[in-house]
Order: sequence, then structure tokens, then C-alpha cells
Amino acid sequence: MIVEHISYDQIEGEYDSTIFTAEKTSTSIDKAFKATKHIQDYVFTDGYAEKSVERRFAEDLDHAEEVCVYAKLPKGFHIPTPVGNYSPDWAIAFYEGTVKHIYL
Repeated sequence: MIVEHISYDQIEGEYDSTIFTAEKTSTSIDKAFKATKHIQDYVFTDGYAEKSVERRFAEDLDHAEEVCVYAKLPKGFHIPTPVGNYSPDWAIAFYEGTVKHIYL
């Protein structure tokens, strides 16, 4: 189903920063990507290959001049929509003039 013209209103609820580390405790740091633009120092990507698609995507984000900051979102993170919950993998803030735009 494609839904056009969806808008979101900010709500009173908020997420604590621990949502970005809660599920990562059992993952070895040697499999992580050392990042400069991620919200944390290391990115733990999905996939088993050393250069998985997601790992290459994170590296590309980290080197892209138009990217301000990005985050690999935890599996439990979701956004309620009229057609069900949306669980984005990434949140990316791009520079666009002096305004930052965030894409999920």
C-alpha cells in the first residue's frame, strides 16, 4: 500500500539514548566500523560478511560530504503510521543550506 502526504506531529514522548546500545552488548567491538559522523564512535551493522551491504552503506554515509550525522536505529525502534508501525534501519541528517533535514 502506498500512502501519500503523510505528516507526523511531534509528541510528548521521547526515547532515552540507551535504545542505541541495549541490544549491542553481546557484539564484539572488532566487528564494528569506526565512524566519525555516527551518533556513537562505532557502528554495529547487520550481516555476517566483513564488507556486508549495510557495512558499505555506513562507510559511504561516513564519507559523504552532504551527511551531517547518522544513526543505525535499534530493532525495537518504530514510528506509528496510519497503516502500521514503520521500523526504519537508519536516521540520516543531511546538510541542505543552513537547515538540517532528517530522513528515516
